[in-house]
Amino acid sequence: MLGFGLLFFGMNMMSHELKSLAKLPEFVRVFSVFDCAPSAAGYLPLGSYPVTQITKEKYNGYDWVVFEYNGGQYWTALIGDRNRLERDDTTNDCSRQLAEANAKIAAAKAALE
Repeated sequence: MLGFGLLFFGMNMMSHELKSLAKLPEFVRVFSVFDCAPSAAGYLPLGSYPVTQITKEKYNGYDWVVFEYNGGQYWTALIGDRNRLERDDTTNDCSRQLAEANAKIAAAKAALE
């Protein structure tokens, strides 16, 4: 118990001393290198996202798509265990492309099994 008390006492002292350093531009500049904010590459919440483009040929062994999310356009590879295209019967051309892409994914899965 005494160890935890000393630990928290030391942390409190360090916190008090570092507050004055937080106002120095040099100190802020050095520690801005260790920014832990999420990058543009990351994870999307589960859901459906409209696809606006799909590659005609594989690149590095994958089909690639451009999709819309929160007003922006992003690209991703279609990897069977992570994401997939689902058919949308509202437009004929897109439905055909989606069906072709799903068939390619199913064939790739079958080849891996």
